Amino acid sequence: MKVKNLTSHLLLFEVGGQSIEVPPETVACCVDTEITELGVLYMGKIPIPVVLSRALKVTGLPEITPGVIYIVSRDVAAAVPYRDDVFVPDNLIWDGEHTKVRAHCLSRIGCCKC
Repeated sequence: MKVKNLTSHLLLFEVGGQSIEVPPETVACCVDTEITELGVLYMGKIPIPVVLSRALKVTGLPEITPGVIYIVSRDVAAAVPYRDDVFVPDNLIWDGEHTKVRAHCLSRIGCCKC
């Protein structure tokens, strides 16, 4: 199985005392969103804006290719819950510069079963 890291970060997976680095591809996958203001919620005297964030378009995600999985951001994965080949790094620990992340597993983001 081939793994493509479509985030903009170098990923380091650590499991059972072993580790592997997964460098990012040259082009990261992203999702365009539409933000609609819904109102304001007050926390004490501080007005906190409340918005609705809607995914519009995912860019940089290749078509499904047998034998290939894609590691993407949580926002991208949430926009394509029907894709069985899309995963996010999970159980994360970031480094001090917020450029390298250690992950202990991969997750699929699915639709709510409410």
